[in-house]
Order: sequence, then C-alpha cells, then structure tokens
Amino acid sequence: MKTDLSNTTIPLQNISPGKYYHFGKGNGIKNNYKGNSENHILKLAFGIDGLPLTKSSSSAFWPILCYIVPNSQLVFPVGIYWGRDKPINSNDFLHDFCNKLKELVLNGIEIKDDVGNLKKTQIELQVFCCDVPAKSFVLKTKGHSGFFSCNRCFAEGEYINRRVCFPELTSMKRTHDNFVNKQQEEHHVGQDMSILLQIPGIEIINDFSLDYMHLVCLGTMRKLINLWLKGPLKVRINSSKSKLLSSALLLLKPNVTIDFQRKPRGVNEVSRWKATELRTFVLYLGPVVLKIYYK
Repeated sequence: MKTDLSNTTIPLQNISPGKYYHFGKGNGIKNNYKGNSENHILKLAFGIDGLPLTKSSSSAFWPILCYIVPNSQLVFPVGIYWGRDKPINSNDFLHDFCNKLKELVLNGIEIKDDVGNLKKTQIELQVFCCDVPAKSFVLKTKGHSGFFSCNRCFAEGEYINRRVCFPELTSMKRTHDNFVNKQQEEHHVGQDMSILLQIPGIEIINDFSLDYMHLVCLGTMRKLINLWLKGPLKVRINSSKSKLLSSALLLLKPNVTIDFQRKPRGVNEVSRWKATELRTFVLYLGPVVLKIYYK
C-alpha cells in the first residue's frame, strides 16, 4: 500500500529474510469470544502456512491464524511474516507466538462475560492445523519425501518406482517423549528442537492434525483415479468407459448445489482438479456416478 514505514510506529521485526508483525492473541480472543467457554476454559486452534501473493514473484505471507473452538468461522491473525522466501529459522518466526502463548496458558486471561463482568478464563491449546510442508518446517523435521518423514510412527521409507513409499504396516508409534528425546535422529533436521516444545502441556504428536487435503484428496483419491485411467491393465478401464464416467459426472453438474465449491468436471481433466473437487468425488459424486456407471 506504499505506506511510509519510516514515519510510523508499526513494530515490524526483522526475521531473516523478511519482516514480521505480531498482532498478539489477547485482543483477538476478547474480540471473538462468544461466551462459549466450558468450566472457564477456552480452547484455541492455530493454523500456519505459506501464502504466495503473486504469480510473478516469490513474495509471500506466512500467517499464524487462530480461532476459539468451536467457532471456526471467526478466524483472527496472531502474526504475519512477509518475505521473498520463507523464514530461514522457524524458531525465530515463532518466538513471539510461543512466548505469548506460554503466558496465556500459565496465567489465563480476563474476559467479560455476557453481563459485562470480568472473569478469569483458562487457555488451552487444542490443535495445530498445518499441511505437511508447513508442519515439517515448524517442527524441524524431515519433509514428506524423506525416508524418515512419518509424523506418527518410526517406519522407514523405501524408494520404489521413483517415489518414497512406506510399505511397512506395523511400526513403533511416535510419542511426545521419544520426539523430545530424538529417539529417531533421522526424523529431525538440525541440532535445535522446535520452540513449540516450550508451550506448557503441548503433545507434539497428537496436537498436530493429519493433513487430510494432501493425504486423502490430492493423495489417495487422485492416485486411484489415475490408476483407473492410466495404470496397469489389470486395473485400468478402457477409453469408452472413461468417457462414460466423464459423461456421468457432467450429467450431475446441473444438480450440484451452491453448497459445493466447484461443479464437477470430466475425469479427462483430473490433473487439474482441485482438492475440493476430489473431496466432492470421494464423498458425494463418486457413489452416485458408480451407480449410474453400473446401471
């Protein structure tokens, strides 16, 4: 917006290689509190991810967002980083966030109730919502293509058909304690541990949700459709049946309501399907299409 930052009091911090602004959680909690605390306890959900600003440059935001469970429609910012690349050190990026969250968890916060009286409310961490790259960045662990990248178990990946796969079905489960003790050193990146471990009461494994979008929608569902269209002969359907499948999806297009983000497209465009289209297919349209397909 071409704001002259030299004449303002905006406390921008230098977080290499960009800038960071910390909004804080206190005002956000007070402004979005809807009187829904149980036993004077507020549970917070946080989301962290990268957000490219333009297609013509590498300029990007890395916001830290929050909402009070279960009011997921009332999201407020906690901090925003901007730079030409993501922060070099995730601990620097999360420093203010962790310090303020520790204070809230240990000391609570005073919030006005429905009649305007101040009451002491305890704060608890409910969940972190991150995709796999963001999760590995903030936890300082191997990325999803690494051999020791699984966040829930000690399974070691194998390189099969130019991909890292995890064929082992039984493996020791990863826990908070063995994460802190670096029981599997290959899972971690660098010498420093994530600053998030300093948050009182955090369970570093269970408090990070699984990435449903990449695991199920963009992962398993897209893989299945590609196998049906271009896979081995024993699972591949012929071109006439794939056209019938596309026709059945397009036949349903006028009946798809505005509750769904996108109208269905043919399977010939599956490489361009968004995650919401794959979710709609696996949960709703797929069973209906198969009924038409086998009628």
